[in-house]
Amino acid sequence: VLTDEANNEQSWKKFFTEMKHKSNNVKAEGDTLWILQITGAGHMNVSGPPRALYKGQRELPHGPVLTADEIETQLDEYVHATRLAYERGADGIDFKQCHRYFASLFLRPNNQREDAFGGRFENRTRFVKEYMTRAKKEIRDNTFLWTTRINGWDGGFPGGFGMAGPAVQEQPRARNPKAWIRDTTEVEKFYGLLNSLG
Repeated sequence: VLTDEANNEQSWKKFFTEMKHKSNNVKAEGDTLWILQITGAGHMNVSGPPRALYKGQRELPHGPVLTADEIETQLDEYVHATRLAYERGADGIDFKQCHRYFASLFLRPNNQREDAFGGRFENRTRFVKEYMTRAKKEIRDNTFLWTTRINGWDGGFPGGFGMAGPAVQEQPRARNPKAWIRDTTEVEKFYGLLNSLG
């Protein structure tokens, strides 16, 4: 966890300084890269009330839904955490967009928010586009690594990323995996977008 507190800053800097001088391979000492995962819990939040990203979200179908302002706050926090990771000595970040964590939920075709963060593909990818634009303005270092992980298909349910089929709120998860239809059209399009974002 990255915070603005002095003891947090010092402990991270000490950690990176020490660990970058260690290696499993003596010949490669100092060549280890340290990548910090930047993620949010969303509906899996344990430090506050869980919040859904969109109405009818599979994991929290009747839960309260985040407002656009709350999403903007999340964006600010992601960028802030990334800057702190850089300042503390990380070599890069892993922007987590998989395994049902917060940023992965935007990508789902089920995300039919009626604002700038849902509906068509361009809107469902807005969170990562905004994040990269803002974070790269904060960190102007070409050696800093930007990585991400996504699911090529999102858990095998209709309406998930990489899947074809009606929205999950309209059809319960198919019991027969043969009924799950993979559709990589958006996944491939998303790879292209990630590449263009650097």
